Amino acid sequence: LRRIPQRARRPSPLHWDVSNALAKLGVFHRNTFQWGCFWIDIGEIDDRRQCWFVDGPSDFYSSTNEYTEANKLQHRILSELGWNIRRVRWNDWVQLGTDMDAKVEYLRKLRERPPWPAILTDGPSSSRQEMVANLRSARDVQRALKERREKNRQPHSLVMNLG
Repeated sequence: LRRIPQRARRPSPLHWDVSNALAKLGVFHRNTFQWGCFWIDIGEIDDRRQCWFVDGPSDFYSSTNEYTEANKLQHRILSELGWNIRRVRWNDWVQLGTDMDAKVEYLRKLRERPPWPAILTDGPSSSRQEMVANLRSARDVQRALKERREKNRQPHSLVMNLG
């Protein structure tokens, strides 16, 4: 059986932000792994078949909150195979800004609710102006988080004792 090589996927900055908030919540998890023919964004380690999807703008049709058919199909199949799925929509996440406590609380509440049903429903409709404003907010939040990471980075030095 021949296998077609596929590049590994890497989490987006949005994904890493959600992952960091889950870690602060105490949820042990792994990021971006393949299960069968599907990629799982975040899988909880302690609970089998508990997963999270971080839905960025490309998971929706352009300038809408309507999930693409590919996302709907993947969600339905994984749900019917026994996965409990929770989803973090980018435009909801962006509203939390850089407040990590608010993000942790948001995820805690999502985790307490039942997982999403097998039929993936679209979000409320938004105007084009609202979508553009959300995209700008997302860019600003990513920029602020990047600046915070760079500020917290300590210079590294290598000391070798050769004597």
